[in-house]
Amino acid sequence: MATLSRFDTELKELDRVIKEKKGMINQLDLDLSKLHHEITALNKEKTTASNFVAKLEQQHEWIQEEKQ
Repeated sequence: MATLSRFDTELKELDRVIKEKKGMINQLDLDLSKLHHEITALNKEKTTASNFVAKLEQQHEWIQEEKQ
């Protein structure tokens, strides 16, 4: 009986550790999703800014000259 009790205790501890690790994995997945979303938004913002700069350079020739 003592052996079964020891195994039960060990199984409960392992279940607790598994739940803890799953929680950590879920949190990391959420963090990864947030970072991916941030990167996507920043890339879009970068493209918008680059297009805006290109448009200004086309509208104003002096910008290209001063850029050099």
